[in-house]
Amino acid sequence: MPIISNNNITAEISLHGAEMIRLQKSGKDLLWNADPTYWKRNAPVLFPIVGKVFDGKYLVDGKEYQLPQHGFARDMDFVVVSQKAESISLELKSNAETLEKYPFEFVLRATYTLSGNGINACWTIENPTDKTMHFQIGAHPAFRYDGFHAEDAVHGYLQLLHKSAEGYTPVNELQVREFLPQGYVSDKKHCWSLQNGTTPLTDTLFEQGAIILENNQVQQAILQDKERKEILRVTFDQAPVLGIWSPEGKQAPFVCIEPWMGRCDREGYHGEFSQRDWNNTIKPHSSSTFSYSITF
Repeated sequence: MPIISNNNITAEISLHGAEMIRLQKSGKDLLWNADPTYWKRNAPVLFPIVGKVFDGKYLVDGKEYQLPQHGFARDMDFVVVSQKAESISLELKSNAETLEKYPFEFVLRATYTLSGNGINACWTIENPTDKTMHFQIGAHPAFRYDGFHAEDAVHGYLQLLHKSAEGYTPVNELQVREFLPQGYVSDKKHCWSLQNGTTPLTDTLFEQGAIILENNQVQQAILQDKERKEILRVTFDQAPVLGIWSPEGKQAPFVCIEPWMGRCDREGYHGEFSQRDWNNTIKPHSSSTFSYSITF
């Protein structure tokens, strides 16, 4: 597996899915180890959709296609197009298999770059054709709790911040979209009140599944240990949606902090792919980029 490193950080990237499978600072593992007892992945790339299309089906120009949850990029092999000591770029191109599921030609490039005490993940999506391309993309990194014990009522804390002219400031009132057991969202929302933008990370927090925050409410999330000491922060200025998740009912030793350029369908949505909530478009022979960073 390709490895990049500097004096502080080591990251290992799998060719399968261009997924970070190891992230260490000073020898300490920060990413989940993909133990299938809880969840078999580490930090998958979600493309060309985030979440589910309703009933696994969607329309492009009236023609029906099918896609699995989170798309197919996470289950395909990428090729390395460049690698240096502290950075690596991997690429996936559309082919006959992808075009049967997703009728858009594309070039997806994932670049990971270390910088001091952090790593930046950048995705470039190219549209090489004469027609407009529609897509979603997202991150799904799983971070270990520090000093995890299943019997603990609180495994750590998460502070959520919004970017303004003054910088990143804690958010104390958030609108949360209702997430349904079938993997879709409804039109219902509820208000989530926090103190200094902080929530304790408990097993009960995820009883209803993922927490979905839309409309650019949050641009940074700080993971803290049980003593509220900062472990890491995830910054995602471009992402309009944030997902927070840990497997419900499993007392899992990790939490996922997920910046999304997209979101699962609303329950009952049967419209065109281009009209999905949080859809992204790329004009012919153009490209788009999305990045997020993890700092320690």
